[in-house]
Amino acid sequence: YYQDHRSEFQIPPRIRVTRITTTDEASGTRMASLLGQGTDPAWLARQHSVDDRRETGGDLGWIKPGGLGFPELDRALYDAEPGTVLGPISVGPNFVVFYVSAREEQGIYPYEQISGNVRQSAFSAKLFQKIHETLYTLREQSEIVVYEDVLEGLSISASQEDKVHSDLSSPGH
Repeated sequence: YYQDHRSEFQIPPRIRVTRITTTDEASGTRMASLLGQGTDPAWLARQHSVDDRRETGGDLGWIKPGGLGFPELDRALYDAEPGTVLGPISVGPNFVVFYVSAREEQGIYPYEQISGNVRQSAFSAKLFQKIHETLYTLREQSEIVVYEDVLEGLSISASQEDKVHSDLSSPGH
């Protein structure tokens, strides 16, 4: 199963990100534009960023999926290639621009490290296949008859009042 489904067991890539935080959207837009023109992100961060990463040139280091805590941003970053600029994004009173400086694919998890997950995935796949086969067999062996005249005579209606009355008249009330 592991060999046939290796793509399901890929280690998420890690990315290197630079962050520049500004106090207004116009400055953030200007930083994004300068990054898009090839300006050095570390230099821009040291000159213009207002956050605690200013001294390190905005470098957040290598991060893994979920590392920033914002699902949509994490997804956008992990789909991005090196050189991608995201933002400015409003975060509290500030605006943040992210620059993806590098992306490193991590390969496939070794079987020994995820053997329990592989066994569970193989079991689930077999279980779903068996359920599907059983449902198919039951459908093939069943005959469904619809009595149109009986359906026409049925009337189903309910209101919230009926529900309250039904609950109160049940045993124990």
